[in-house]
Amino acid sequence: MLGSKDPFYAGVLNNLALLYVQMDQTDKVEDYLKRSAEVYKTRFGDQNPNYAKVLNDLGNFYRAQGRFAEAEENLIKALTIRGTSLDTNHPDYVKSQEDLAILYWKKGDLAKAESNYEIAMDKSLDFINRYFPPMSEAEKTKYWDVLRPRFQRFYNYCLEASVTNSAVAQTMYNYQIATKGLLLNTTNKIKKAILASGNNELIKDYVAWLDKKETLARYYSLSKEDLSAQKIDLSALEKEANDMERSLSQRSTDFSQGYSTDKTEFSQIASVLSDQEATVEFIRIQSYDKNFTADSKYAALIL
Repeated sequence: MLGSKDPFYAGVLNNLALLYVQMDQTDKVEDYLKRSAEVYKTRFGDQNPNYAKVLNDLGNFYRAQGRFAEAEENLIKALTIRGTSLDTNHPDYVKSQEDLAILYWKKGDLAKAESNYEIAMDKSLDFINRYFPPMSEAEKTKYWDVLRPRFQRFYNYCLEASVTNSAVAQTMYNYQIATKGLLLNTTNKIKKAILASGNNELIKDYVAWLDKKETLARYYSLSKEDLSAQKIDLSALEKEANDMERSLSQRSTDFSQGYSTDKTEFSQIASVLSDQEATVEFIRIQSYDKNFTADSKYAALIL
């Protein structure tokens, strides 16, 4: 039996609340989330990642109900706790950043929405660069399925914000270019080319680099407390991986071309177009209000 002060009980309350949100039965949601938050806070203190998650869920619930002041209070608390207990590069922190951006967008504060979205979207691209290298093609597809809705929500925001801020369309173009053909730029071909190169030293270093990136991907999901307890120095491991990457890029054209993390800006593309040339990018955008709807729209970005 689970006691009312058991963290597993708090988790059940949290999950029940989210289930009722999905079922559009919202009368019990606030109470369940508050009770869940209180258990986590009493048991682990007010700087615990689980407590922050429930606050974030509560903030999103308030936002969907149009209770913007309460939503902002809870989302900012969650962001602050996650920044302290996890790290500003942790996926949960970035989710909090995006959730705040959505709140400000929906309450009409587009300036604050933009500043929060800028951080969330840049870090999302960074996640792709961090996590993709050791993944199989199937794993990349699954990960992109998780990350893609964030870009879809962002594009919805861009369409609305571009009416009064034309620069947002340029930002939208940059992210479209950065993620275009993401799953088609297969790294399996690069892996096969390196393994078939006959260069034993290169192969050994490449496999070691993949192992290092896979290890880092696991460590990125840990809290600061967990990292400290396991005596893991993320900065040192990242430096080792970057040094290995630099060495591999210098020795292998396949590697340097396949794992390039350079971000192409719209201005770079514009600079090679003549006065008689243009490029057109079409984006299919699933409409988003409080959640995604069944409707879609198309944007044509003309450079």
